[in-house]
Amino acid sequence: MAVSNRTHRFSILATLTVLTMLSVLVTACDLFRPDVWQERLTELERQRAIWEQRGIHDYVYTLNRVGQIPFNVRIRVEADTVRSATYITTGDSVPEGSAGLA
Repeated sequence: MAVSNRTHRFSILATLTVLTMLSVLVTACDLFRPDVWQERLTELERQRAIWEQRGIHDYVYTLNRVGQIPFNVRIRVEADTVRSATYITTGDSVPEGSAGLA
């Protein structure tokens, strides 16, 4: 009887784990809806107009990427041109033309 009870508890735990993972995936699927992307694109265009109106041409920003290959990069722009990109954790330069940074 003890083995059966353990099996039952494991089954419930496994089911709850799968249901939790599915709910996360369903929530994440929202990112793939065209209306969500359109909202983000509209906001990006609005912010770009503000940026251009202010005449900003030199700046530094940090790009934080999460996912399978996470990284943090500091990017320096002068006269609307990327002058350097540096991995924050190591201080190494990001190779020119690196995927995901172009």
